[in-house]
Amino acid sequence: MHFFILQIGCFGAKIHYRAISLAVSKIYYCFEPSNRNFFCSGLVFYFSCLFDNSIFYSMKQRIRVAGIVRHGDKILLIEQENTNGLRRWSLPGGRLEPTDTDLYAGAEREVFEETGLRVAAGRLRFITEYAGVHLDLFAISMLVECQLSEGESMDNINLNNTMPDDNIHSVRWWTREELKQEISTGFTLSCDLFWDNLDAKVDVIHLGRQTELGIQS
Repeated sequence: MHFFILQIGCFGAKIHYRAISLAVSKIYYCFEPSNRNFFCSGLVFYFSCLFDNSIFYSMKQRIRVAGIVRHGDKILLIEQENTNGLRRWSLPGGRLEPTDTDLYAGAEREVFEETGLRVAAGRLRFITEYAGVHLDLFAISMLVECQLSEGESMDNINLNNTMPDDNIHSVRWWTREELKQEISTGFTLSCDLFWDNLDAKVDVIHLGRQTELGIQS
Protein backbone atom coordinates (compact mmCIF):
# COMPACT_ATOMS: atom_id res chain seq x y z
CA MET A 1 0.00 0.00 0.00
CA HIS A 2 2.77 2.42 0.92
CA PHE A 3 4.63 1.52 -2.27
CA PHE A 4 1.50 2.26 -4.32
CA ILE A 5 1.10 5.67 -2.69
CA LEU A 6 4.77 6.40 -3.33
CA GLN A 7 4.34 5.54 -7.03
CA ILE A 8 1.37 7.92 -7.31
CA GLY A 9 3.34 10.66 -5.56
CA CYS A 10 6.33 10.22 -7.88
CA PHE A 11 4.07 10.29 -10.95
CA GLY A 12 2.43 13.49 -9.71
CA ALA A 13 5.81 15.03 -9.01
CA LYS A 14 6.97 14.27 -12.57
CA ILE A 15 3.94 16.04 -14.01
CA HIS A 16 4.44 18.94 -11.58
CA TYR A 17 8.11 19.43 -12.47
CA ARG A 18 7.43 19.08 -16.20
CA ALA A 19 4.89 21.89 -15.90
CA ILE A 20 7.39 24.01 -13.97
CA SER A 21 10.12 23.35 -16.56
CA LEU A 22 7.82 24.39 -19.40
CA ALA A 23 6.77 27.57 -17.58
CA VAL A 24 10.37 28.50 -16.73
CA SER A 25 11.53 28.01 -20.31
CA LYS A 26 8.76 30.29 -21.58
CA ILE A 27 9.62 32.96 -19.02
CA TYR A 28 13.33 32.66 -19.89
CA TYR A 29 12.73 33.64 -23.52
CA CYS A 30 10.63 36.63 -22.44
CA PHE A 31 13.80 38.25 -21.08
CA GLU A 32 16.24 40.21 -23.19
CA PRO A 33 19.39 38.12 -23.89
CA SER A 34 21.46 40.43 -21.70
CA ASN A 35 19.19 39.76 -18.69
CA ARG A 36 18.86 35.98 -19.01
CA ASN A 37 21.94 35.26 -16.89
CA PHE A 38 20.43 37.30 -14.03
CA PHE A 39 17.17 35.36 -14.36
CA CYS A 40 18.98 32.01 -14.27
CA SER A 41 21.16 32.92 -11.30
CA GLY A 42 18.13 34.16 -9.40
CA LEU A 43 16.24 30.98 -10.22
CA VAL A 44 19.12 28.85 -8.97
CA PHE A 45 19.19 30.87 -5.75
CA TYR A 46 15.45 30.52 -5.21
CA PHE A 47 15.27 26.75 -5.66
CA SER A 48 18.53 26.21 -3.78
CA CYS A 49 17.01 27.96 -0.78
CA LEU A 50 13.94 25.71 -0.97
CA PHE A 51 16.07 22.62 -0.47
CA ASP A 52 19.14 23.98 1.36
CA ASN A 53 18.81 26.94 3.70
CA SER A 54 22.56 26.82 4.32
CA ILE A 55 23.04 28.86 1.14
CA PHE A 56 22.18 31.95 3.22
CA TYR A 57 25.08 31.25 5.54
CA SER A 58 27.60 31.10 2.69
CA MET A 59 26.59 34.53 1.37
CA LYS A 60 28.00 37.86 2.47
CA GLN A 61 25.61 39.35 5.01
CA ARG A 62 25.14 43.03 5.62
CA ILE A 63 23.06 45.28 7.87
CA ARG A 64 22.20 48.64 6.33
CA VAL A 65 20.58 51.75 7.76
CA ALA A 66 18.92 54.61 5.92
CA GLY A 67 17.33 57.87 6.95
CA ILE A 68 13.85 59.01 5.98
CA VAL A 69 14.19 62.80 6.07
CA ARG A 70 11.13 64.84 5.15
CA HIS A 71 10.28 68.52 4.99
CA GLY A 72 6.65 69.25 4.23
CA ASP A 73 5.71 67.15 1.20
CA LYS A 74 9.33 66.62 0.17
CA ILE A 75 11.72 63.78 0.91
CA LEU A 76 15.52 63.87 0.83
CA LEU A 77 17.18 61.57 -1.71
CA ILE A 78 20.60 60.89 -3.20
CA GLU A 79 21.49 59.90 -6.75
CA GLN A 80 23.97 57.02 -6.62
CA GLU A 81 25.68 54.94 -9.30
CA ASN A 82 25.69 51.16 -8.86
CA THR A 83 28.31 48.61 -9.95
CA ASN A 84 26.68 48.36 -13.38
CA GLY A 85 27.09 52.08 -13.99
CA LEU A 86 23.38 52.81 -13.58
CA ARG A 87 22.26 55.80 -11.53
CA ARG A 88 19.18 55.77 -9.35
CA TRP A 89 17.59 57.86 -6.60
CA SER A 90 17.31 56.36 -3.13
CA LEU A 91 17.25 57.20 0.56
CA PRO A 92 20.61 58.24 2.04
CA GLY A 93 22.05 55.24 3.80
CA GLY A 94 24.74 52.58 3.98
CA ARG A 95 26.32 49.89 6.07
CA LEU A 96 25.91 49.97 9.85
CA GLU A 97 29.44 50.41 11.22
CA PRO A 98 30.89 48.85 14.42
CA THR A 99 31.67 52.37 15.62
CA ASP A 100 27.97 53.36 15.52
CA THR A 101 26.52 53.21 19.01
CA ASP A 102 23.25 51.88 17.59
CA LEU A 103 21.25 51.82 14.36
CA TYR A 104 19.85 55.31 15.06
CA ALA A 105 23.33 56.80 15.32
CA GLY A 106 24.20 54.94 12.12
CA ALA A 107 21.27 56.54 10.29
CA GLU A 108 22.26 60.01 11.51
CA ARG A 109 25.85 59.46 10.38
CA GLU A 110 24.87 58.18 6.95
CA VAL A 111 22.53 61.11 6.32
CA PHE A 112 25.25 63.59 7.29
CA GLU A 113 27.92 61.90 5.18
CA GLU A 114 25.76 61.67 2.08
CA THR A 115 23.72 64.89 2.25
CA GLY A 116 25.58 67.26 4.58
CA LEU A 117 22.55 67.66 6.87
CA ARG A 118 22.52 67.13 10.63
CA VAL A 119 19.48 65.12 11.68
CA ALA A 120 18.02 63.52 14.79
CA ALA A 121 16.84 59.94 14.42
CA GLY A 122 13.37 58.98 15.57
CA ARG A 123 11.44 55.75 15.10
CA LEU A 124 12.43 52.68 13.13
CA ARG A 125 9.72 52.61 10.44
CA PHE A 126 10.45 50.04 7.74
CA ILE A 127 12.57 46.97 7.05
CA THR A 128 13.55 45.66 3.62
CA GLU A 129 15.59 42.65 2.53
CA TYR A 130 17.76 41.88 -0.46
CA ALA A 131 18.96 38.42 -1.48
CA GLY A 132 21.02 38.15 -4.64
CA VAL A 133 23.16 35.24 -5.74
CA HIS A 134 24.77 37.34 -8.49
CA LEU A 135 26.21 39.72 -5.89
CA ASP A 136 26.60 36.92 -3.33
CA LEU A 137 24.84 39.17 -0.84
CA PHE A 138 22.06 38.96 1.72
CA ALA A 139 21.24 42.35 3.25
CA ILE A 140 18.71 43.75 5.69
CA SER A 141 17.98 47.48 5.54
CA MET A 142 16.43 49.37 8.45
CA LEU A 143 14.77 52.65 7.52
CA VAL A 144 14.72 55.21 10.31
CA GLU A 145 12.55 58.31 10.50
CA CYS A 146 14.73 61.42 10.95
CA GLN A 147 14.09 65.10 11.62
CA LEU A 148 16.33 68.04 10.79
CA SER A 149 18.36 68.98 13.86
CA GLU A 150 17.58 72.27 15.59
CA GLY A 151 19.05 75.14 13.59
CA GLU A 152 19.65 73.00 10.50
CA SER A 153 18.31 74.32 7.18
CA MET A 154 16.97 72.12 4.42
CA ASP A 155 18.99 74.29 1.99
CA ASN A 156 22.32 73.16 3.45
CA ILE A 157 22.46 69.96 1.38
CA ASN A 158 25.90 69.26 -0.07
CA LEU A 159 28.23 66.41 -1.04
CA ASN A 160 31.28 67.70 0.86
CA ASN A 161 31.47 64.62 3.08
CA THR A 162 31.13 61.96 0.41
CA MET A 163 34.01 59.79 -0.79
CA PRO A 164 34.78 59.09 -4.47
CA ASP A 165 33.91 55.40 -4.09
CA ASP A 166 30.48 56.35 -2.70
CA ASN A 167 29.55 57.15 -6.32
CA ILE A 168 27.01 59.75 -5.20
CA HIS A 169 26.40 62.32 -7.91
CA SER A 170 23.61 64.47 -6.53
CA VAL A 171 21.35 65.17 -3.55
CA ARG A 172 18.02 66.95 -3.64
CA TRP A 173 14.51 67.16 -2.22
CA TRP A 174 11.73 65.41 -4.14
CA THR A 175 7.96 65.30 -3.92
CA ARG A 176 6.20 62.02 -4.61
CA GLU A 177 4.55 63.52 -7.68
CA GLU A 178 7.95 64.46 -9.10
CA LEU A 179 9.26 60.97 -8.46
CA LYS A 180 6.41 59.44 -10.44
CA GLN A 181 8.04 60.95 -13.51
CA GLU A 182 11.47 59.59 -12.50
CA ILE A 183 11.96 55.95 -13.52
CA SER A 184 15.37 55.43 -11.92
CA THR A 185 14.41 54.86 -8.29
CA GLY A 186 15.32 52.11 -5.86
CA PHE A 187 13.15 49.33 -4.48
CA THR A 188 11.78 51.26 -1.50
CA LEU A 189 10.68 54.33 -3.47
CA SER A 190 8.78 52.17 -5.95
CA CYS A 191 6.81 50.50 -3.16
CA ASP A 192 3.30 51.88 -2.51
CA LEU A 193 3.37 50.34 0.97
CA PHE A 194 6.21 52.71 1.85
CA TRP A 195 4.44 55.87 0.67
CA ASP A 196 1.04 54.90 2.05
CA ASN A 197 2.44 54.44 5.56
CA LEU A 198 4.86 57.35 5.87
CA ASP A 199 2.50 59.17 8.24
CA ALA A 200 0.97 56.08 9.84
CA LYS A 201 1.30 55.62 13.59
CA VAL A 202 1.98 51.92 13.33
CA ASP A 203 4.69 49.45 14.23
CA VAL A 204 7.61 48.63 11.95
CA ILE A 205 6.49 47.52 8.48
CA HIS A 206 8.26 44.87 6.43
CA LEU A 207 8.29 46.03 2.81
CA GLY A 208 9.34 42.65 1.41
CA ARG A 209 12.38 40.90 0.03
CA GLN A 210 13.95 41.91 -3.26
CA THR A 211 15.66 39.19 -5.29
CA GLU A 212 17.02 38.89 -8.81
CA LEU A 213 13.67 37.36 -9.76
CA GLY A 214 11.67 40.29 -8.43
CA ILE A 215 9.99 41.07 -5.11
CA GLN A 216 8.69 38.59 -2.58
CA SER A 217 6.30 39.74 0.14
